[in-house]
Amino acid sequence: MAALRAALLLPTVDELGQCVAGLVEAAQSLGSVEQGLRSGEAAPDGLRSDLDGLKNELRRVHALIEQGAAFHSGLAKLLGSATAGYTPSGAAAPLTPAGALSVQG
Repeated sequence: MAALRAALLLPTVDELGQCVAGLVEAAQSLGSVEQGLRSGEAAPDGLRSDLDGLKNELRRVHALIEQGAAFHSGLAKLLGSATAGYTPSGAAAPLTPAGALSVQG
């Protein structure tokens, strides 16, 4: 989660892509712990603390994603008004994306 949070501070496709494997592994580990608890196994030592830490990290990551989305939405409105003006109601004109395709790899 810390790596994902760091990648969200200066996001690039490569940085975010490098986080995927770790997130998949973490999700699988959580699934294994859940299955164990449901089958009656004792909770591992420190589980509560680890889950509280994960919850806090997820809150931080969520906030970064929300802030990034709000930034890009505001930027799109700004660019829309700069390129196409305003609608009759006074709202910024929507930004019309160019028809382009970019493939990497």
